[in-house]
Amino acid sequence: MQVFHLEDKENELVNRLSRGMQQKLAIAVAMLADTEIILLDEPTLGLDVETSYEVRDILKQIVEKENRTIIISSHDMGVIQAVCERVIIINHGKVVTDNRVEELMELFNARQYTITLGEFLTEEQLTQMTACFPNFEYDSEQAKPKLTVELLSAEQIYQVFDILKQNETPVENIDRNTINFEQVFMEIIKEDSDYANDPSLSSELS
Repeated sequence: MQVFHLEDKENELVNRLSRGMQQKLAIAVAMLADTEIILLDEPTLGLDVETSYEVRDILKQIVEKENRTIIISSHDMGVIQAVCERVIIINHGKVVTDNRVEELMELFNARQYTITLGEFLTEEQLTQMTACFPNFEYDSEQAKPKLTVELLSAEQIYQVFDILKQNETPVENIDRNTINFEQVFMEIIKEDSDYANDPSLSSELS
């Protein structure tokens, strides 16, 4: 297939090809079986940035033009975000997520906000933030302090406002944080570990 750009290497020994060309050749060989499903293990491992993006494009073309299903096993979350429609995350041998990549990105994007404040929070406000949002971040090292909070539901934003209102702390700006799939992955693994380490949370799920 011309999509692999290996025409000028047809008489070359495989061990003389570059790492990127060897990866592309391995994908081409996997396609020879003419199966509906192709399983690839770390297809971009060890590749430079340019070749990695080329391989991503090849995988997309195989799905779109060859009507194949590709299952990828990878630790490269950038590849998963760019190529995959659906993801299954396994932590310690257990499936913790089976969902569409797009839905997971939307879910976590909507949850994290950074609020720029006009004044510093009081100790009482910080104590209340810790009680309501244990994972919040507070940057007081600059003239305009920033509060970063992750919301489990949209209604929790009112809890943040209630805490700020107690001292009439002015809000100058609110930004919804955009995260990549690597951050989504880490959040999912972290939440799964939290459930595993807290018996009360684990019992609520059973």
